[in-house]
Amino acid sequence: MKKFKISAIQPIVISLILSFALLAFAGGLTFAAYTNSRYAQRTLATYQANGDKFSSNLLAKTHSRNNVKVVYTTNVELEPSALITICNYEQGRQSLPFERDVTYTIEAQFVKFDDSTDLKYVPINETYLSDNSLTSYWVTLRKGAVTKRLQYGTALSVTFGSSDGNTLTGNTTSSQVYTLTFSANFAANKPNLYVETIATPSDAALPTLKALFKADIRSQGVSNSWTGAFNDSDTYTPAQYDGYNYRISGVGSGTFTLRWDITKVDISDKSLLLFNRTPAQVGDTNYYQIVFPVDSDVESIYDVQFHKKNISAETWLQMNAPIDLEEDPLTVVEYSYAA
Repeated sequence: MKKFKISAIQPIVISLILSFALLAFAGGLTFAAYTNSRYAQRTLATYQANGDKFSSNLLAKTHSRNNVKVVYTTNVELEPSALITICNYEQGRQSLPFERDVTYTIEAQFVKFDDSTDLKYVPINETYLSDNSLTSYWVTLRKGAVTKRLQYGTALSVTFGSSDGNTLTGNTTSSQVYTLTFSANFAANKPNLYVETIATPSDAALPTLKALFKADIRSQGVSNSWTGAFNDSDTYTPAQYDGYNYRISGVGSGTFTLRWDITKVDISDKSLLLFNRTPAQVGDTNYYQIVFPVDSDVESIYDVQFHKKNISAETWLQMNAPIDLEEDPLTVVEYSYAA
């Protein structure tokens, strides 16, 4: 009888133990799923507003008609130009690149404004150019040593694709730069002729980026001035970013000084290559700087990227300001311009 009771109780005890273990395991899974879900939501809330991991400084995930960019010159005899970057990370999130290689095409095409259409800007043909005396107008899109030209008798659209090395390397910060240049008569005469630029990734999970470009003249004179400013959304605090987009822009010529606290941020290598400068320490301080010439007749906008090192409680007002040696405390990034 004793053996029978033990053998009958054992399965019941084991069953109860297993039941409690399964309940505890299920509860643990539920708690883990809940906490992970909350974390994921918080992460998405922080990153979602900054776009996808296929981005550009000028092109955007929208219709071209909603993203019209003006390329300025200060002299009717000079050609307006702009730099277009294509990146494998969200703007301002350089430390979080896309995990796979991204192959893409970028196309530039002539379009005209047509209010009777939903798109508002539509492709044109050579007859439109000849009928409107626009055969001398041209636009080039350049990547490295390769330049492709839009003009009557040449091409009304050009494309850079995989054969042109249009691949952004996965799991590493990767970007490519294009120069869009208008003939000088665009800014002088402002014809009904524009350039639509579209970047299309091969990965369907990534967005197509678009912009509409036109040229114009910005007056030169007493308003000569150059400034620097972060152009990341202030919806989030600086601490919520892993990197920062900083734009230097202005009118006129002179010398620009860009200074930053190296304990807080560091400038990207690509940005240093843009200016061909080596940072120099400012005395015995934590600040380093580069000094370079600017001339809006040649280039009126420079986009710089900073990597975050130690940003916690700083506000946007504490992130950037003109250089003022008598001001204390100093901001993370500072700038000055001398004509």
